[in-house]
Amino acid sequence: MKKFSCILLICIGTLGVYGAKSKSNSKGSDSPLVIGPIISVSGTNTVTILHGGEFERKLNLSKDTEIVFVGMPATSRSLKVGYGAKASIKNGTVRSLKLTLPVKDSASLGPDRTKLSIAQVLAKADGNADGGLDYVEMSRWIYHSPKHGPDTFLKTDKNKDGLVGPKELPKLLAGVSWWKYSRKSSGEWFRAADANGDGVLDLKEFTSIAAGKNHAENVFKRTDKNKDGSLDGKEVEKYVDQLIGSAH
Repeated sequence: MKKFSCILLICIGTLGVYGAKSKSNSKGSDSPLVIGPIISVSGTNTVTILHGGEFERKLNLSKDTEIVFVGMPATSRSLKVGYGAKASIKNGTVRSLKLTLPVKDSASLGPDRTKLSIAQVLAKADGNADGGLDYVEMSRWIYHSPKHGPDTFLKTDKNKDGLVGPKELPKLLAGVSWWKYSRKSSGEWFRAADANGDGVLDLKEFTSIAAGKNHAENVFKRTDKNKDGSLDGKEVEKYVDQLIGSAH
């Protein structure tokens, strides 16, 4: 039986449900990044992942593959069908495999979630009342992303206790759109971006407050409803409202 080089890190939940229909931004049957649920396990070193809900990718693990169990108790640290997986591949070699427990469903903290304090968010999302959010709790209530969730959890869980606790939760929430953009009014976001004070935002100014910098240009075009090449206060207000009202 081959032994794997494993980093047994316990982290907060994905940020995600790895369902059969989950889509990945890294598409294609030869993508260097494979994201999806494990649909079969053969022996101790072969797993098949349904990448992006479209392609079956059979991966052969080696003794050099870094296996990271994200937010899992010791009893769950094994290769199992149904686990979420994120594999990094280079030159045909599986360099790392991050595994997460499945998240059966997502849930909302309620219509007044933006008014909750950090302590109240923690209390509502901490289903087992252990004082912190594990990966599944994080994914269900706070942030769901099969692609970015595992890494976000690992980076947030600074003390590596497998939970996002009261001191770590503020950093996690600061990167979640519905929380971040509710900390200020849309007018405050607009004024912070309007560098030249002309009452509208050009693409550069909008990018400074956009939720995703890499996609800012496309979002700018969609937000510019009157197609005049700039965003006024009402257009920015609708953009901010959409971010706050998003599921996660």
